[in-house]
Amino acid sequence: MSKVINIENVRDTLLYKELEKISDDKTRAFIAALPDICEEASDRIKLLPKYFQEYTLHDKAHFLRVTELMGKVLGSQISSLNAVELGLLILSAFLHDQGMLIEGKDFIQLQEKDDFIIYRDNWFLDHPNYKDTLKQFESPTISESERARLSSMLEELKAAMLTDYLRDNHGQRSKDFVLKKYSNDKRLQIDGINISTILSDVCLSHVKPIDWITSNNGFNFDENVGSFKVNSVFLALVLRIADILDFDADRTPEILYKSIHFTSPISSVEWQKHRSVQGWEISKSRIRFTMYFEHPSYEKTARSFLNWIDED
Repeated sequence: MSKVINIENVRDTLLYKELEKISDDKTRAFIAALPDICEEASDRIKLLPKYFQEYTLHDKAHFLRVTELMGKVLGSQISSLNAVELGLLILSAFLHDQGMLIEGKDFIQLQEKDDFIIYRDNWFLDHPNYKDTLKQFESPTISESERARLSSMLEELKAAMLTDYLRDNHGQRSKDFVLKKYSNDKRLQIDGINISTILSDVCLSHVKPIDWITSNNGFNFDENVGSFKVNSVFLALVLRIADILDFDADRTPEILYKSIHFTSPISSVEWQKHRSVQGWEISKSRIRFTMYFEHPSYEKTARSFLNWIDED
């Protein structure tokens, strides 16, 4: 995909170029602030591989590809969107995965939350190796070297549990991050109205089923933002399609894949799924991926993923 989408700055994307064409007095400051906000999001997510090596890449390159894929998905319809809608799409591309990252003090608070405690306990209960590994570790008869080995295994399993929890809950966490960081940020104001609530909902929507994207959950076809009308239903659909279309080996580079010791089966399958893609085509009439697999289970996962694209 990088041979087709090789963009290093949000200013070079189809969406931002369209924004610059329609800039006016009401939106000029908002449009000018977008690159800085995108860089802030990109800088923050750089910490992700440090803490969670097993994730497929959620980085600036992914955010830029999602932004550009939005433009490709929109095609000629891009000109029918107003500046607020285009800006929301760009911001959602850079902020929808921020919930994947958790920093020190947040992790301490997370461990006290009921939903995390339930998830953790169930994860350990369901894991085929955790109970036996813990039992061996607690045995008074093992050697110190064996105890050290088992301790390392237990720490890896705890890290895998946290990885799975954050993956499963990153949509809500991204929404919470956006609201906390940008609710009072004047850069996200249009006609005096802060758009962080709409933005946070769009970020959350990419992990929800399509039938969840309704007015009952804050999505409307013609919501007023000052003098602008925003179709947040449409924006949510564009984000989810562009996000899942960023589906190739660029997100799972060979050098990183070989350096990772996978403790989560979900992470391993996710990496294999992306690494199987050899080519792709996205046009108005066709979305097509060419893939080769080393194992039937990877093909099954990829086909399920492609079915998901078809359904959306």
